[in-house]
Amino acid sequence: MAEQSGPEISIAKLAVEKKLVSQKQVDQCVELVKKSAKIGLTATVEEVMVKQGVLTEDQIQDLRDMCQMAEGGTVFGTYRLGRLIGEGGMGKVYEAVHETMGRSVAIKVVGTKFTEDKNNTARFYQEIRALAKLNHPHIVTLYEFG
Repeated sequence: MAEQSGPEISIAKLAVEKKLVSQKQVDQCVELVKKSAKIGLTATVEEVMVKQGVLTEDQIQDLRDMCQMAEGGTVFGTYRLGRLIGEGGMGKVYEAVHETMGRSVAIKVVGTKFTEDKNNTARFYQEIRALAKLNHPHIVTLYEFG
């Protein structure tokens, strides 16, 4: 059997980088995949990691999402930008992942035309302060701005 590569190994590497698992745990799971193949069983590294209790299904899905965004995403501070969700007069909104926390977020990038006017900038900061005080299931939660 050829050694596995591709998304599964990328997910395993990312799990090590994020300190969710140790390299030793990944190596053990890879060995189990190889042993399974020798007796005719097929399993992926991801499946073995879940079956062995190394990672949960939710953690695997979060890592998949991060890997998908990492393929073409641009790093913006501590966030990795994904696809463009929308754009308007103030700027653009992107799907993104906070690389440290693995949290899926939306990032609004305000255009330079809007920020060149000091009145617009002051109004924007005032709106951010007001939004930060709100807490409702139908209102976006503000985590960070800058």
